[in-house]
Amino acid sequence: MLNSTMLSRVSSHAFLVALALLPMAAGAMVNGSITVNGTKYELTNAYAFKESAKADSDMIVVLTDVPVPAAALHDTFALIHLVQDGKVHGLKLTMQGTQCISGTVLDKKMVSGGGVWGRPMIEVDSMDDGTLIAHAFADKPHEMFGNTFAYNFRIVIPIATPKPEIAATAAQKKEAEASAPGKVYRQFLKAVKASDIPTLRRLVNKQMSAQMNDPKFPEALGFIQAMMPTNIELQTVAIEGDAATITAEAKDSDGKKTTGVITFVKEGGEWKVGKENWKTTM
Repeated sequence: MLNSTMLSRVSSHAFLVALALLPMAAGAMVNGSITVNGTKYELTNAYAFKESAKADSDMIVVLTDVPVPAAALHDTFALIHLVQDGKVHGLKLTMQGTQCISGTVLDKKMVSGGGVWGRPMIEVDSMDDGTLIAHAFADKPHEMFGNTFAYNFRIVIPIATPKPEIAATAAQKKEAEASAPGKVYRQFLKAVKASDIPTLRRLVNKQMSAQMNDPKFPEALGFIQAMMPTNIELQTVAIEGDAATITAEAKDSDGKKTTGVITFVKEGGEWKVGKENWKTTM
C-alpha cells in the first residue's frame, strides 16, 4: 500500500492513485502524452522494472499508448519491431537511482533515425516502498534528425524486480544439450562461425530465412559473427508443444558474463532457431 507521505506527494500533483489490478501492472498509473511531429499520443500504459536482482541495477521505465506484451518489454528488438510497425508509441527511459540517464522516443520515424536523446528532465518525487512516483514536462519541443517531439507525464508505477537467478544444475545443463532444440542450436552456431548460409537457411525459421535473401546479408553475417558471444554453455530447456526456449550463459565481446534466451519453433516437424536475446549485466 502507499503510505500517507506518498499519497500526499501524489495529491499535491493533482494525480489520483488507484491500486486496482490493471493490465499494465498492479497499481500502475500514468497521465500524460507525447507529441511527435505534431501527432499527439496519450500515454495510458506504464511499466517499471529492474534489469537484474542486483540493488544497483539500472531501471527501465516504459510509457506507451497501448499495452505492450511482457516479452517485448524485456526484449529491445521485439519492442523496436512493434514501434517500426507503427503499433506502439511512447517513451523508454533508463534510470540509475533517481537519475534518468537516457531516453528513447518510441515512434516509427524516430526509431529508424536513432530516437535516443541525452538525459531527459524527469523529477522523481518518491521511490518509497518499491513504487516510482515521478513527473516530467518538456519546456519546449525537442528536435532531432529532422523530427520534433514533446512530452509531459505523471506516473505512479510499482517497480518489478527479477527474482535472484538460481544456477542451473548439472542435470539441467545436460538435458539442454541433449534436447532436439539444443542440438539444432549447436549446429546453428557452427554454421554462423563458418559463414555457411545454406545450412543457416535450413536451421532458422521462415521469417529469418527470408531475411537472408537480402544481398547485404553476407555483410550482416560478418557483424553477427563479431558480436556473437563465446564459450556458450546451455543451461536449461523448456518445450511446450511447437515452441521451445533455451537459456544460456557465455562471454560477451569484452569477456564479461552474458546471459541469453534462445527461442525455437517447430516447422514441418523440425525445430528451427527463432530469436536470440543476450544481455550483459554491468
